[in-house]
Amino acid sequence: VLPGTDFRDGHNLSWASEDGDLVVLTEKQSRKHPQSVQGKPADTDLSASSVTNADLAVLIAALKQTTEALQGQNRRIDEQNQRLERL
Repeated sequence: VLPGTDFRDGHNLSWASEDGDLVVLTEKQSRKHPQSVQGKPADTDLSASSVTNADLAVLIAALKQTTEALQGQNRRIDEQNQRLERL
């Protein structure tokens, strides 16, 4: 991503790196709050009272699925590394 200007304060931005929709910011940049991420306003405030048990259950299920997928990838990589070591 090319450096730009934050229209809220006029300072130059210099993005550290970008991975898909996730932007990694330097410490100085992290003090700035982006206007939106993936099309959602940054000022969407979910207070603790608005998060339901169902919301948490969905989040936990998604995290479990992600963990299982990552573990599967790790197993495949380990198997591939073992095959390469035998060559």
